[in-house]
Amino acid sequence: MFRKNASDAFGFLASCGWVMVVWDTVALVQARQANLTWDFFSVLMASAALTMAHVLVVGAVVAPMYAFALGDQRIATRLKNAIIAVSAALKTRSAPSAVSVHACLLAAPAALLGYVFVAVPLAMRVHEDVRVAINAAGASIVIHLLAVFAGALLFAVLRGVWMSLLRPLASRRLTQIWLMRPWLTAAFLSLFALFAMVWAVVMGRRVLSALDLRMLWIGLTVMVLGAILATVRTIPRLSKTTRRVIGWSAIIGGVIFTLAATFAVPYSSHARSMLVAHTTFGTVFHASHNTLFDWDGDGYTTLFGGNDCAPFDPTIHPGAVDIPYNGIDEDCSGEDFVFDVAPPLRRWDYPVPDRSKKPHIVLLTIDALNPLHLGFNGYDRPTSPHLDAFAKHAVRFENAFAQGPSTRLSIPSLFTSLYDPQIKRAKLGRIPLAVLSENVTVAEILQKEGYRTIAVVPSPYFTGWGGITQGFQEVDGSAAKLKQAHTSKEVSDAVIERLESVSEQGQPVFLWAHYFDPHGPFDQPPDAPVFGTKAMDVYDAEIRFTDEHLGRVLSWIEEHWAEQDRLLVVTADHGESFDDQHAVKHHGYDLNTSVLRIPMLIHMPIFAPHSVRTPVSLLDMAPTFINLAQAKGEFDFQGSSLVPMLQGEEMAERVTFHTFFLPEFVKKQKDPLRMVSVRTDRFNLVHDREKGVYSLFDFVQDQNETNNLFDADRATADHLMAQMQYWYYRVLDQGGSKENAGAATATPRPPIVR
Repeated sequence: MFRKNASDAFGFLASCGWVMVVWDTVALVQARQANLTWDFFSVLMASAALTMAHVLVVGAVVAPMYAFALGDQRIATRLKNAIIAVSAALKTRSAPSAVSVHACLLAAPAALLGYVFVAVPLAMRVHEDVRVAINAAGASIVIHLLAVFAGALLFAVLRGVWMSLLRPLASRRLTQIWLMRPWLTAAFLSLFALFAMVWAVVMGRRVLSALDLRMLWIGLTVMVLGAILATVRTIPRLSKTTRRVIGWSAIIGGVIFTLAATFAVPYSSHARSMLVAHTTFGTVFHASHNTLFDWDGDGYTTLFGGNDCAPFDPTIHPGAVDIPYNGIDEDCSGEDFVFDVAPPLRRWDYPVPDRSKKPHIVLLTIDALNPLHLGFNGYDRPTSPHLDAFAKHAVRFENAFAQGPSTRLSIPSLFTSLYDPQIKRAKLGRIPLAVLSENVTVAEILQKEGYRTIAVVPSPYFTGWGGITQGFQEVDGSAAKLKQAHTSKEVSDAVIERLESVSEQGQPVFLWAHYFDPHGPFDQPPDAPVFGTKAMDVYDAEIRFTDEHLGRVLSWIEEHWAEQDRLLVVTADHGESFDDQHAVKHHGYDLNTSVLRIPMLIHMPIFAPHSVRTPVSLLDMAPTFINLAQAKGEFDFQGSSLVPMLQGEEMAERVTFHTFFLPEFVKKQKDPLRMVSVRTDRFNLVHDREKGVYSLFDFVQDQNETNNLFDADRATADHLMAQMQYWYYRVLDQGGSKENAGAATATPRPPIVR
């Protein structure tokens, strides 16, 4: 019986494995990666090998445990006996037994809650604070054992309490009727649990809509199909000898195939890209394979196209900074980096018309605002009438992009004009991690230039974010105190109140206000048009609601401030995407154009309205403010002033850089720089450092960025890769925070003369 149960468990896992391989094959076909080339077949072999390897390992561990747990019975018999035992307990006619069953039923929910209240907070603390993955796994096991012990202890205590309370009731006729029917209590508790679950789903529907539950449904589907396939496998009545031969042949063949596909089959960089970007289970198993075979801990291996040319040297790998002219190929590209790239233009001292007064500067940022959902960009819904009117009198930047894909990455870079790896952050605390005072913000600089600096924030996310308002003398968090989904009205009320209080003082003002309403989870705002019930429909309604109240601020400024004394900027911290790649997570996890593209409208009476196609980013905001305020000094800005473009000058070819950076990984001793991209006004080159893959997209022709041109357009890819390599060297190795970046090296180098 032990052998049969173990065989059933192994057969089920093997069936699930084959379902996973078929699933990945279908995923490649859907992604239009199924051309009959060697790369396609090698990816299928890699996916099958990785899946088989995991099935063999898990099967070798789980199958004996499963068989041992069942003993001399089959699973169907065990389930049948369990159902009979539960049914007998619920139909008990003995008073002592009835009291015991009731006590167990009433104590069980509280014990389960006790387990949850112990396990969840401790597990979250471990996830945030434990650095090494294997230590985190061990700590998680200990935590769950402690939680199980706490739940069992609470169950025992509560069971004893309930029994002491119920025993006296067993002799009373009225309560005896209830006690002798434990099934009534079980039914009531089941209905209560069902009601609680429905209530939780209804009340938390906004949060649930923002969760990615795809892997949960995929896992359940694989298990169901695997169980069906395993059942079908047992239908043919073969002899015992034949079944043993087939079983052992399958195991031995799987081992040989796995070893051959892992160590003998060559994989190109394109095949690796297909494996990690277009498969579901191949990607997951490849990550665990990397953990096992990454001998030097640099995140790369020599297998499956990993291209780690120094598997035992953690300073040399495809994600390393290749220091130019030192004779060492740190990034395994095949040669030492020799660049002919001009340093980026970084200026904030362009000539501006002389004025007797410094201009008021008002920066209005809107969270998660996709510029393609605005009327002045041709959107067919009336989402932005006030912004449309403002755009007619402003300089419009058609290729403006955020530095990072989320608020916690974008706002600090906006105020410091630094890339995320360069910004100094706390290593402990809640996310978003505090921005440290060692950073110099544009608000601090303007304050020293005589400006009154004011910030108006919309939610507790900002009031609890340490250091984000550094340099602001006044921080208005009145809107953040409200427990409501939409605060645009209160933010605009606070802005107008603050502007009225300082407008008569004769002191220049730098005011930043942030509008949070279009950020998910999406909720239909009051007094806004109803465009529909889908996520994008409600998102558009929230844009319209925000536009209505932002328009009040624009009208107040137009009415009360002399035109020559103001600089007004309306932009966003990042975009929002609703394409197939972002059906659940609309931003925050990649560097796609649809996530980074933002509106940028700048109005100052000395600049004539016009459009600019040159790529710009939020890093250019601080240098522009400093330039127009005519502040003097040397600053460590990575952006450059937009004054020439505001004046209508044509700029030479310009590229912008963007990062997906997870600062909490610094404490966990993981590389926090997950992705880097460089873009022109047409192309977007993305380096996924976690997966070791490059992708090139023509986002003008391919707005959803589904067609990877990295191999098809090598000239453009090589040109932008040189720009990116120079950025790595300049930002991470020379000027960046080595501790934050996790990718720099202290290797000495000769001076570079170009």
